Amino acid sequence: MEMSNGIDKKILVKNKQVILTSSLNQKIKEETNNITINLGQCENKLKNNYSISEEKSLYIFEIITEEMGMKISKIDFEIYYPLYENNKLEKLDLNICKGNKIDILIPVKIDNELDKHNSSSDYYNNICSKITSQSGTDISLNDRRNEFIDNNLSLCEENCKLIEYNHIKEKAKCSCEIKTSISS
Repeated sequence: MEMSNGIDKKILVKNKQVILTSSLNQKIKEETNNITINLGQCENKLKNNYSISEEKSLYIFEIITEEMGMKISKIDFEIYYPLYENNKLEKLDLNICKGNKIDILIPVKIDNELDKHNSSSDYYNNICSKITSQSGTDISLNDRRNEFIDNNLSLCEENCKLIEYNHIKEKAKCSCEIKTSISS
């Protein structure tokens, strides 16, 4: 089973996209308007652990769920590879990658300052960062943090950190903890 030339298998079910892709296809598609996953060091660890050739691509089973009222989709995935002669895809253990981060690139348009979309920015964490409301009063850190939650300003999923936003491609790059299983 080989997936090349950037062609993925996709199924749309209600608010979900179920995609079978490959680590190579994800690298090819980083420049497109698609959600992409870069496994980084995790890919190398999996290949080493399972004695998979460096040139081979791993298979990624993605479930992308659009959630009402959210700017971004929820992304779950599992990694597979045909380990034995029967060409049956076997699920690889992502616990091997614990402690490593992966990058998820998410197409999303933002209308205001990037700092307002980054919960790690000074806007939400530095008391010396003065922001004035329309009525001329300072907005407290607590009120700013509530604004972040209430207005759904996050560009990344839970357990992810915004590391970059490309204004030209309108894509957020999030560094994420490895999820070892797909949530129900």
